[in-house]
Amino acid sequence: MKVVAIGTVASWLLLGTTVGSSASVVQYGALGLLAFVVVWVCTKGFPALLKSQKSQVDELKEAIYELKQEIRVLKERIPGN
Repeated sequence: MKVVAIGTVASWLLLGTTVGSSASVVQYGALGLLAFVVVWVCTKGFPALLKSQKSQVDELKEAIYELKQEIRVLKERIPGN
């Protein structure tokens, strides 16, 4: 994530430069860098986030299932139910 942040900041800083005739080359380079960062985040970052969230969801589902089992056992132990 640090690389993404640094790349984005560098791109935005380079896009703001207006130094002579080479500024357009620098700005196109900055746009290329920014495009690379966006593509990298879309292809690598989001799937990793979704995978980590999926494992958390699976853990929560297991915990809910265990709680349901405990509630069922407690209800069976209470007389009159």
